[in-house]
Order: sequence, then structure tokens, then C-alpha cells
Amino acid sequence: MENLLTPSQVSAILAISSRQLRDLADSGEIAFVNVGQGECRPSRRYKPKDIEDFIARRTTILSPRPRPATPSPRAKRYVTISEVLERRIEERRRLKEAAPRGKRR
Repeated sequence: MENLLTPSQVSAILAISSRQLRDLADSGEIAFVNVGQGECRPSRRYKPKDIEDFIARRTTILSPRPRPATPSPRAKRYVTISEVLERRIEERRRLKEAAPRGKRR
């Protein structure tokens, strides 16, 4: 016969509070054995197999998300110094061409 686990032992195994454990048992997610005096003085114990079954039911494996084909707009792109200089030269040309020409002396 297997040893029954106390609520504090099961809470520690599942890393949850005793309140969460009680709620899971009340909702039927985890089976328990009432070793107390019936409904008037219940005392819960848990079978290790029932805890293992709960863990198996709740275990999920997430599949990785597919990566987008194009880089995201947030992706960093480093700009070289020559690109910066080319942009400035081009901007000056545009400003020079757009400026009204005055009379020459």
C-alpha cells in the first residue's frame, strides 16, 4: 500500500498554495481521500498516483512560433559613416537646388 500525502506535502510538490490545492480538489481536478470523520470533520490526504496523473494531464509542450519571413521593423540596422555622409551630401544638394537663385553681380 502506498503512503498518503498531506496537503502541505502536495502543495510543496506542485509549488502552489494550500488554498489552490483545496480549490483544485473541490473542483475535481485532483482526487483526495477523506481520512477525517466524514463531512463534519474532513481531513484530506492525497495518493501519489493521483498527483502524478494531475501533473501528466497539466503538462503541455508549446510548439515554437514560426519566424516571420521578413525582419521585423524593430530589427536594428547599423548605419555606416559613409552612408551618413552620403545622405548629408544628397540633402545639401537638394536644398541647394530648391533654394531660389539671386542675381549675380
